Amino acid sequence: MNWRLWLIGVIATLLWAGALIAQSNPRIDYKEWESLAARVERVINYDRAPDQTMERLRGEVATWRETFMDAQEYRSLRIGTVERQLEALGATPSEQSEAPAPEETAEAAEAEADPAPSPGENSVWAHERRVELTQHLADLEEPNIRAAEAFAHADGLVRELDAVLRQRKAAVVFARGPIPLNPLNWSAPIVELDGHVTAIPIETLGLLRAADAREVFLRNLPLVSVLLLLGAFLLIRGRVWTAGLRRAARNVAPPAISFPLQALVILVEVGLPWVGLAILLYAASLSNLVGPSGDALLLALRHGGLYLIIGVAFIGRLFPAGEEDPSFVALSRPQQTRARRTGFLAVYVLALAMGAEMFLSLIEVTDNTQAFWLFPFFVVLGFLVYRFSQMFLLAQPQAAEEEEEEASFALRLLDILARIGMVTGILAPAAAALGYSGVAAATIMPVCFSVFVLGLAAFFGNWLTELYTAMKRRPPDHSDLAPTYIGIAVYGALLPVLALIWGARVADLTEIWAGFREGFSMGGVKIAPADIVTFLAIFAVLYGTTRLLQAALRVSILPKTRFDIGARTAIVAGVGYIGIFLAAVIAIRSTGMNLSSLAIVAGALSVGIGFGLQTIVSNFVSGIILLIERPISKGDWIDVNGQQGYVRDISVRATRIETFDRTDLIVPNSDLISGTVTNWTHGNMVGRIILQVGVAYGSDPAKVERILREVAEAHPLVLLSPPPGILFMAFGADALEFEIRAILRDVNFSLSARSELNHEIARRLAEEGIEIPFAQRDIWLRNAEVLRDLADPAKPVHEAAKTPFESRPAQVYRDEADVDGTGDGSAGDADGGDGR
Repeated sequence: MNWRLWLIGVIATLLWAGALIAQSNPRIDYKEWESLAARVERVINYDRAPDQTMERLRGEVATWRETFMDAQEYRSLRIGTVERQLEALGATPSEQSEAPAPEETAEAAEAEADPAPSPGENSVWAHERRVELTQHLADLEEPNIRAAEAFAHADGLVRELDAVLRQRKAAVVFARGPIPLNPLNWSAPIVELDGHVTAIPIETLGLLRAADAREVFLRNLPLVSVLLLLGAFLLIRGRVWTAGLRRAARNVAPPAISFPLQALVILVEVGLPWVGLAILLYAASLSNLVGPSGDALLLALRHGGLYLIIGVAFIGRLFPAGEEDPSFVALSRPQQTRARRTGFLAVYVLALAMGAEMFLSLIEVTDNTQAFWLFPFFVVLGFLVYRFSQMFLLAQPQAAEEEEEEASFALRLLDILARIGMVTGILAPAAAALGYSGVAAATIMPVCFSVFVLGLAAFFGNWLTELYTAMKRRPPDHSDLAPTYIGIAVYGALLPVLALIWGARVADLTEIWAGFREGFSMGGVKIAPADIVTFLAIFAVLYGTTRLLQAALRVSILPKTRFDIGARTAIVAGVGYIGIFLAAVIAIRSTGMNLSSLAIVAGALSVGIGFGLQTIVSNFVSGIILLIERPISKGDWIDVNGQQGYVRDISVRATRIETFDRTDLIVPNSDLISGTVTNWTHGNMVGRIILQVGVAYGSDPAKVERILREVAEAHPLVLLSPPPGILFMAFGADALEFEIRAILRDVNFSLSARSELNHEIARRLAEEGIEIPFAQRDIWLRNAEVLRDLADPAKPVHEAAKTPFESRPAQVYRDEADVDGTGDGSAGDADGGDGR
């Protein structure tokens, strides 16, 4: 707790220091800004500058905008002081000149009869002081107003530049060129590229014929040979070394070593081939036999080779070939093998496409030529993306049956991404075939790069989750939210990367950050992120202070007082509520936000919230009443709606009662205020118990009363003042009924006291020979001789049943007829009569 408070305190101090720095006088050259703004407006009006120039101008304007935004807080503390001074002086005479009320008219009539003295010098001084402060306030606000106007101008220019750049980019993406499937459009691209390709050997032969170039080549030949051998060695042996490191990292158990080693394996797996390729390309350029077209080819090879090396490592990790390597996708082994082959093929095609695009851009071919030669790559990539997505889509039903319910969200997300990939795999080649190569490039390439970024996020998320589980030193728990938070953080951190992949500019991301810094307006109040951070920091510090004060009261201060536990709990809770309220008020005031403009909005919201949350508000107010009046306190034994137990906690909304069955009963606070509550221990622990004792008839009542009194007075929990009462209550049906009414020192032990008293009463009555009766009943049987005949085993039952109907007693007939035990004579009523 202490280090958290220290951290919050440091953050709050830094924020206050930043606020003080913001109060410094910003020196702004408005002439320079106006010159730049005029130049930017001309560029926007003519709309002829290249994109690089407009991006550069946008960056400059954005920098000025940041300066103006910071300058708006200049001398805000001093301005607030002057405004409070003006408020202290009161309203001006013109503001006070309103129509007088009837009471004011009566007072004026009395004043005419008894005129008061004139305002005098005080009113003159207040007027002069008000004029002086008003002018001073205008002087202080002038730089801020000017900065606000310049900020609005700069922000508008930035938005206009962004709109122009977006329109240009959209025009490029949706521009239509020649249809590549039309043979009439093939000749120009083939001829143009053929000229640049055939220029590469021609340039090399020309350099070999030149004496100077040949001399440099021969001089560098040994070094070139060594570099070629070294580069080839790294390219060939790099995979072998990487496989050995991967096995070593897999066999290392401690996570502290395993995870860094796995990161090292990835770096080696990507770094060694990349270094080898770079050495080979450097050796080729060092030979001095490469011309301009050859240099473009070498750069294209380096560009495409980087994509190839990273893509191969990525697919190898995503779909491992070994059974012991962990897999990150829910695919069967045959499906994983097919996905691995398709992924490798897609990586090769993508690397060739990126290298070809780089080469065509460097040799500066026309857009039609570039679209023509990239068309085959779009078609093949579209087919591979479609197949790749189809594999995942077909594998989802099987994965959904095998995976747990927690993975359903991930499976649905993967299903959506797979469907998007299939649609893109069809639409991108179709768009390229119709001449919209920009649309094809803007869809198929981002899909491939997005797969890489999402896979990278899955790798890091899985590693961090395993590291977290290893640090906990216990098996993973489904209720633990830390893996979910890790996944959200990893994927959230890669969202800007995905935005850049799908065509967003860096300026678009910085614009989002600038808008976040600027804040938003609500009800005339401007709320900036800095204000929110300041509010949270100050509130956290004051909230922590409140908790520390509560802990000190609960542990160190209140136990030394004479307050009972209920009063101590109420004091601690009240300090908590007051502290939280004061923390919120002080934090809001520290941000400098003027909440008067939100009064109408807050009033309207309060009405709606009052209707929707009236029960919660009622419970909250009832909780406050419970803490103030204390009809019940923590530790009290209460009875609510037939439920008894001890009060364990009184919160804002409800009270928790622990019943004698050790179950928790949650009772809304409003029920405790509006309902009937029996509190057995309110104010003190004294309580009465009543024991009922019955003795047999013939016992001496006076002797019984004496014995019961001695037993009650001898118990340690029974108070002797007032003395226990022994009452002869009634002549019962089976016993003489007595009652013991005793006051206990602590009613919480009423059950144990009752049990002990009963044991002692039973022992004393037994010693004195007094019987404790039990219920008895005497049964008289009429016509007993008939029952004896029926019970005689020597006489058959049917002979006894032959007695004439008239001579047989009615009771016997009823007994025979009621053989089913129903008592209604239904069994003997075979002829449908009434049984008589």
